[in-house]
Amino acid sequence: MSDKQAAPSKWFRVFGPPGTGKTTRLLNEIDDLIVSGVPPSKIGFFAFTRKAANEAKGRAMDRFNLDPDDLINFRTLHSFCFRYSGINFDQLMSRENWMELSEKTSFDLGWDQRNPEAIEDLSTALPDKKTVLGLINMARIRQITVREAYDDWDGAHDHAWPQVLYLADSYNNYRSSHRVFDFTDMLTVFLERAEETCPTFHTVFVDEAQDLSRLQWRVVNAIGRKTGRVLVAGDDDQAIFRWAGADVESFLRLPGMSETLSKSWRVPRQVHTLAENIVSRISDRYPKKYDPQEKEGEVTWVSGLADVIDEMDDETWLVLAQCAYMLEAAEEALRSGGFYYEMKGAKSVPEKVFLAVSAWKKLQSDKDINGKEVRAVYDYMTSGADVRRGFKKAARVDDDDLVSHDDLCRDGGLLVDKDVPWPAALSKLPEAHRVYLNAIESRGETFEGKPKIVLSTIHGAKGGEADNVVLFTDLSYASMRESFGSESGMNDLHRTFYVGITRTKGRLFLVHPRSHKEGYTI
Repeated sequence: MSDKQAAPSKWFRVFGPPGTGKTTRLLNEIDDLIVSGVPPSKIGFFAFTRKAANEAKGRAMDRFNLDPDDLINFRTLHSFCFRYSGINFDQLMSRENWMELSEKTSFDLGWDQRNPEAIEDLSTALPDKKTVLGLINMARIRQITVREAYDDWDGAHDHAWPQVLYLADSYNNYRSSHRVFDFTDMLTVFLERAEETCPTFHTVFVDEAQDLSRLQWRVVNAIGRKTGRVLVAGDDDQAIFRWAGADVESFLRLPGMSETLSKSWRVPRQVHTLAENIVSRISDRYPKKYDPQEKEGEVTWVSGLADVIDEMDDETWLVLAQCAYMLEAAEEALRSGGFYYEMKGAKSVPEKVFLAVSAWKKLQSDKDINGKEVRAVYDYMTSGADVRRGFKKAARVDDDDLVSHDDLCRDGGLLVDKDVPWPAALSKLPEAHRVYLNAIESRGETFEGKPKIVLSTIHGAKGGEADNVVLFTDLSYASMRESFGSESGMNDLHRTFYVGITRTKGRLFLVHPRSHKEGYTI
């Protein structure tokens, strides 16, 4: 790290292999600090995602009966920097700014809707490396020149260097002349003002440190200079976001003492043996040893999801692949089989469809529904046949009003008897939804609550776990091109499959690749 480093004695690393309770280790120490009398305002907890920061905040609030305002520094690094940068919300790049810049540069930039208070996961916090704007921001978070980033960019064949340079200059000039700021500016402006604006802390905790970019490490370093002690937790073996700017080397080079958590409460014995074989192939790693849980577990090779789909009624399942397109056939098999699942963070039954079907079932059971549910039901009914004309928007029912089937028939224009099953009552429901929901019910399953089956890329599942994992071993052509023949590229590939394998608490099903040349060797 280029900035002046804080005193080595104040830094302490916690290496947390999969399932060893790394975050719990940090939370327990936070508990000890508060018990010992350290004011909560003097404790900082910084994570890459809001979910992780809120987990720590929620536990401290519950145990010590604290208010959210007592823990104002339990947040993402972006949110913290925004708070102490002096930037106001009305100074952030707006939709109008993005549209104006798009028009001036003739680049389709879209617009950035992200709120610094609302980063939920890595996918919303990392630049899109496929776009020119993503390339420019990648250079900024990696602290390299745009030219260096361009020379290492897959999209270089689609955009000539003069185009990229033109947009980079235009983007910088626009923000400067209009005095507006983007997501990355929150970090850079904070760094300019940190000496004056950054609060002092007794202890600071940084979670998932292996995912921080070089720019974020500069932020951590600046906070560290005004902190008595800094506890940094992570696992370099799970550093799978290097392609998006994560700088695991800064984590490995951090001074001070360290601790390795030695017991996994997730990974079973057979899976642990396989995982250790894979992680041993990584050339630049911090050596660490941890024991598996007592459960033996199971590792089985299968030809595809069809080999295990009949077992997916019970327990929880993660279906993982390196790239999202590799999961398309698996998703189709689950839909055809009437399985309720989640993919890309969305449930397989859209919320609006679920609301309409569940609301109609309530009416059939003589239960009242609210105005929002009435509108969901009416949206899938035919005007004139199912609902009297003029009543389709249910304007007379407020969201908080509770009404019965009789109320709707008398005053709300409803023309459908409550004995009519939902597939017939909701006559405008798209046929694909109708067939799928019928298939779910035919299996005796419901489509409410959190699905037991989750389809995800390996990167999207980081931090997650399930009783069973189905892992596709196919590789994309892009990853083969980037990884084969490159030591750092192969290290990244080993880390990716190490993360995928260690998501299971019980059984691991490895899916044979299309061909040995297009698959990861396990």
